[in-house]
Amino acid sequence: MKFLNIFFFNNFLISFVYIPAFGQKIMNIILVTDSSVNSKHLTISYNNGKAGIIVTDSFKNNKLQIIDSFFSEKVTFHISLRNELNNSNSSIFFVTSNPSFAKVSYNKNNKKEPLQFSYTKNIEQLNERHPIYHQLLKYRMKEATAFSTFWKCHEADIKSNDSINSIFISLFKAMNNKCIAFIEQHPNDYVSFWYFKDQIITSSIAIIPNDKEYLLELQKKFSTVFPKKYTQNTEGKMLLQTIDASIKPITVSEIAPLFEATDIRNQKQNLVTFKGKFVLLDFWASWCIPCLQEMNIIKSLRQKYSIEQLEIISITSESEKEKALNAISKNKMDWINIWDKYNEIGMAYKISYYPTLVLIDREGVVQYYHIGLGDGSEIEKIINAP
Repeated sequence: MKFLNIFFFNNFLISFVYIPAFGQKIMNIILVTDSSVNSKHLTISYNNGKAGIIVTDSFKNNKLQIIDSFFSEKVTFHISLRNELNNSNSSIFFVTSNPSFAKVSYNKNNKKEPLQFSYTKNIEQLNERHPIYHQLLKYRMKEATAFSTFWKCHEADIKSNDSINSIFISLFKAMNNKCIAFIEQHPNDYVSFWYFKDQIITSSIAIIPNDKEYLLELQKKFSTVFPKKYTQNTEGKMLLQTIDASIKPITVSEIAPLFEATDIRNQKQNLVTFKGKFVLLDFWASWCIPCLQEMNIIKSLRQKYSIEQLEIISITSESEKEKALNAISKNKMDWINIWDKYNEIGMAYKISYYPTLVLIDREGVVQYYHIGLGDGSEIEKIINAP
């Protein structure tokens, strides 16, 4: 279990260019490594305001270019370099405006911060020298130390011992409350928004997913503390959907959320057009072993029912489209397949785990919602019912 992961930076030149296009912003990032960096040891990811994306492209001649839309005030980058001792030196930084550059050096003799910027422009590195972040770390130090110490001492017993788990959760909430008290004093700063989103909410959903009352309290806190520039932008709305998915999952007898998307054959698919027949939504990923095992159930259903009776739509938000396409081909998924790049359909259906199967009846009502390996006989029973 990992909490409050903070990362620090690496050893290359970065160029960022933002170009407005139809209301969206485009980032164009060039990473150039020097001779001290083995690009194979780099792990790069970023959050564009809709989704976290792992960069899987390789460096060519010490150069890597990333072009993508973004939907947030700032783009958050996580970059990690594995050094000669196989330890990881990492960084979080925000891209603030155009143009942005950073030249970074690696100094193994600097134990506290081996990755150092020698030149920056329009980039905020998230470290102890960042004014707001430094104040936040200092403000919550007592509570964070108590939480971290208890966790290290009792990690093995937290899940199995109710009294230890209760203390652990109390310390966790105390640390969160201290951070929120600080954030309430600095609601307009993006660091406050980032910390609330990436640290408080993400950790709360991971640690206490069944404490709906607490998650609802955090949801209300977000809506009342932060200004509209955060609560009503794309990134803020995605955060509210994430919390909402944990508080109020989709239930049977609920009207299925409508969606329109382009499938991998470049055909428009709209849920409305399938009214009058059953629709099975299969939320999956290529790295998910139970998802691949479940393909046999789906193939059996495809063979048993005609397209007039049952439409099957597999939906993946795989970070790398090519992997999804390869898995679709390899597993002979001969039905509608959608690459939900920004997890918009997944968020609408409050998908938190893979695989998840959702069966929608002829009137557009959810009749089956199952997390984990599905039950083909149960689905057949619903379809065959008079």
